[in-house]
Amino acid sequence: MSNAPMGVTRSLGDNLDYLNLEVWKMAKRKAANGASVLAGISTLFNTAKTLSNNFDVLGKKKRQRNERFAYLWAKYRDGRLVHALMSEQFWEGQTASLLKDSLGPPAAIDNIQMKSRKREIWKYQPNGINRYLLRITLDDDVVVAWEQKG
Repeated sequence: MSNAPMGVTRSLGDNLDYLNLEVWKMAKRKAANGASVLAGISTLFNTAKTLSNNFDVLGKKKRQRNERFAYLWAKYRDGRLVHALMSEQFWEGQTASLLKDSLGPPAAIDNIQMKSRKREIWKYQPNGINRYLLRITLDDDVVVAWEQKG
């Protein structure tokens, strides 16, 4: 186990060992101040458990982001495009496939059949029943307009 501050060590296990050591130090201080040792230890271990769960959540999010980057890079092989998609950007002229890779699948789609083209309105960010903060209009699977509220 390393005595380096949390976050400086290389593994989650080292961070948890450091955290456990800090928990015991705080419990000793509480006991020296006359507080109930068991109450102090219980509170501190609950805090340690919460922090441990937060490490797992942060690690999972980072892993998911890295997997998404690897998927997009393998599919497009263009750094600027992959960066735009990772930043969840959208633009006029973007294809439906790129839009789905950027923002994910829409919450709802309105299909409007016209004589000479297919128009779809992809709706994102639901804000109540049939209310959406972002509506993107696609003609023949290409972004032509959008409306963003709030």
